[in-house]
This record gives sequence, structure tokens and C-alpha cells, in this order.
Amino acid sequence: MKKLFKTLAILTCLVGFHTSANAAPANSSLSSIPECTGGVHPANNSFCRSTPEKYETTIYEMGLCSSHPFDDGVVTTTTMDKSSCTVIFSNTSGDTIDIVTVLGGTSTLQGTATRPADGTYKYPYMIMDTTFTVRGSTQAVGGGTTHYSGDSDTSDDTSGPAADYAYDLENLGDGSVACYSGLVDQTGTVGTIDAYLTSSALVRPESTALSSGNCTGVTRLIGVMDLTAPFTVTPNTSTVKFTFDISGYGLRSWAGNTGDVERIESGPFSGNFSVINVD
Repeated sequence: MKKLFKTLAILTCLVGFHTSANAAPANSSLSSIPECTGGVHPANNSFCRSTPEKYETTIYEMGLCSSHPFDDGVVTTTTMDKSSCTVIFSNTSGDTIDIVTVLGGTSTLQGTATRPADGTYKYPYMIMDTTFTVRGSTQAVGGGTTHYSGDSDTSDDTSGPAADYAYDLENLGDGSVACYSGLVDQTGTVGTIDAYLTSSALVRPESTALSSGNCTGVTRLIGVMDLTAPFTVTPNTSTVKFTFDISGYGLRSWAGNTGDVERIESGPFSGNFSVINVD
């Protein structure tokens, strides 16, 4: 699968909004893609994942729902239903953030923040742009030549420095026969992840809406987390927090028959969820 989505990310202080990032959790099962250990690709004809120099995305909205906004993950549901949701962050123009720059720290999101109503929530969601800008490098199999990202997935070079690549997520399948705008039950650290490609009106395209391997009319990526353990916001809750785990996950590289890196693009990232209460 060329297009890969593995998590959403939410971090919400009840008096303001921030994003943060940590190193990825040990022994995470979020991805079957092996890590590029030490920045070296492990095997021919395979992908590996590593920490990018840049991982930039645009966030439009975040919220918390008591019911799944796409009918509990059913792939055929076409329109997002936010009737059980409370919006906790909104920016109609979107706030663009490079997640790598906040590793080990926090960065304030620019937009309208709203304290969530007290209650129990099982489905946090995030609405993002479909473009992710990444930058980084990977060594060939066996510690050979270093390949640097270029301005497309196939334009990596061996001279450097690494260049920004704007990776457009326009199909959740391989794009050969249909538009796949839903991908459900992806493994996460605190539950499962569902992803949906939609228009700006939050409507998914039909499977036949396909052009050159891409779903047509998609401008938003919606991630919905199905938490294993729902959480409750009470008057004592000070922070509802989801932290990006970007280390070892944000960059994806492909090595071909010779072991040389042939493609560098956006990879999966993971996260962890927590609720902080005060006495």
C-alpha cells in the first residue's frame, strides 16, 4: 500500500491547545514496517521507517465523541456525523506545524480552543490536510550510500542535503482499481485507528471517483481513534492529552533489488493518550 495512515494526534489543554512529541514507544506494534536501524536500510525489496528531519501537517479541527462519527468504523458510511461530538479545537484556515520541532517539548496551536463538556468519550478525532511534508535520509542496505529525500517520492539523490517532499495522501488503497476512502481498525497503542479521506464538507467520495490512481475531490484526512478504555472529563480534569510519537516512524524508505534506496516518503507515526486530573 503506497498510502499509509497509522494514527491521529490530539493534545488539548482545557485552557489552551498545544502539540507535543516524544520518542516512539519501545516494542510498538503499530507498523509491520521494520525500523531503519541506525539510519541503515535492513533489506532489499522492502520498506523501513525512521525519524524524519521534518514532518509537517496542517490541522483544522479536533474533537471528542461518545459515538463513532462514521458509524463505528463501517467503511461504507459516507458523511461524518458529529452529533455526539464536542469540538475542542478549530481553525478554518488550518494551523500548520512541523511535529519534529516539538520533540520533547510543546508548541501552541493557533485557533479557537473550547473546553470539552464533562462526560465520557471513546472516540477522539482529528481533521487534517491530505498533504504531509517530510524531509530526511536513509543509507542503502548494509550501510552503503546515503540517499536524501527529493521533491517527489522518486527523486531522492546521493549528494544532499535532503529536500522537502510534499506527500499527498489521495487514496488509502493502491489506487489500481478504485478509490479507497476508508481504512479501519489499524493497530494503535491505546486502541485502534480509523482513517477517512473526505471533501472539505467531510463527505467521502464514491469508490468510482478515481483519476490516475487517486480519489477525486479529497482535501481532508480524518483520523478517528477507537479507545480501548474510554475516558471521562470531570470538573477535576485539567488536561486531555494526546502526544505524537514521531521518532522512528515519520519517514518511510524503499530499497530495491540492488539495496539502493529508491523512494523516500511520509511514513507512519504513533501516539499515546492520557487524561490528567487535579485534586
